[in-house]
Amino acid sequence: MNGSERIKMAAGEWYTCLDSELEALRILARDAVFEHNSLSPRQRGDVGPALKSLLGAAGERARIEAPFHCAYGFNIFLGDGVFLNAGCIILDTAPVRIGKGTLLGPNVQIYCAEHHNEAAGRQAGLEIAKPVEIGDNTWIGGSAVILAGIGIGAGAIVGAGAVVTRDVPPNTTVVGNPARPVRRGAEHPLLQLDQRSGEISTVIWQEVDAIAYRAQRPPGFSFHRRPSPRSRRRSDSSYTGTPRSESPRSDVV
Repeated sequence: MNGSERIKMAAGEWYTCLDSELEALRILARDAVFEHNSLSPRQRGDVGPALKSLLGAAGERARIEAPFHCAYGFNIFLGDGVFLNAGCIILDTAPVRIGKGTLLGPNVQIYCAEHHNEAAGRQAGLEIAKPVEIGDNTWIGGSAVILAGIGIGAGAIVGAGAVVTRDVPPNTTVVGNPARPVRRGAEHPLLQLDQRSGEISTVIWQEVDAIAYRAQRPPGFSFHRRPSPRSRRRSDSSYTGTPRSESPRSDVV
């Protein structure tokens, strides 16, 4: 496709990021992010002034904690009540749309850019941008990674540390690397929305983290430690060594 590198990026075509126009846009974003991350909480409010003016959209009560990083900013669209916890990174070379009421845990990373498979292409700065869309009232666990071109349906839960490599259907819980669905009983009290506030209880995070931990344990792993040879020897009735209480050094504290 003919045109500027920015046009190619927006069209989902291969483009080079080593471009003066794109670099100027990234500098604007870095300045806005620096202000956001440097302001005191009272001065920053929900989103720093420069960053808020740069975003594609920021709904009512949408909040971004510091520190935060993004590539361009203008490709980020936040619905009402969206919350991004500290350390989130959004490489928004393509549109990133996050639906209302969605919560992102600390250090969540969203990558829209894919580099070229060939080393020569990467050295030339070749990238392709693919959009990411996250539906309403989803919950993305801390340190989860969402790759380019992914769609996550409304009400879904992504476990902490998951790497999302394929689309997640609505009201589905996924955990692990790569992220895979786990059983989610509709009647499970931990997975019910709080009727008063419409927010998911914090207890769910503990449950999802536990599921994710169990899913990633190596085969045969057990929480029960085997007794050491020394402890087995001490518990053996045939062991005739001197008990600790009768040791000649028992008076030494």
